[in-house]
Amino acid sequence: MKRQFFKQLQPGRDLVKISVSDYQFNDRISNLSFALSILIIIVCFLLVVVNYNSLPPEIPQYLQRQWGVEQLAPRNMIWLQPGLLLVFFLTNYAISLFTMKNEPLTARILGGTILICSFMSLIALWNSMNLVISVKLWF
Repeated sequence: MKRQFFKQLQPGRDLVKISVSDYQFNDRISNLSFALSILIIIVCFLLVVVNYNSLPPEIPQYLQRQWGVEQLAPRNMIWLQPGLLLVFFLTNYAISLFTMKNEPLTARILGGTILICSFMSLIALWNSMNLVISVKLWF
């Protein structure tokens, strides 16, 4: 795409701004990372929905605190992790849409970041649920 643009340039003429609509959604790496991230976020929400009634009234949520009662939170706090992940995804996706025109590398970095964060969040959610129940799957 860039080679064609530079071949069309002729010396001595004024440069015209390039239409960047070609670059807006054609980046396969960032699109794939955002698609995988939203898939993992959906899996996180489904994991909570399927196993919510099996959770005890208090679950270990604050794992950085001292062992015991201080780590426990009400069971509705299990929604905090997928909810924050969704907000983080939407923020990164919006920023990548605005920066894709000028900086495609920034969109790729944001896509990779949210992919890593969503995968780590899925693992953390799975492990925190496995501490208190044996996690049911969809089958």
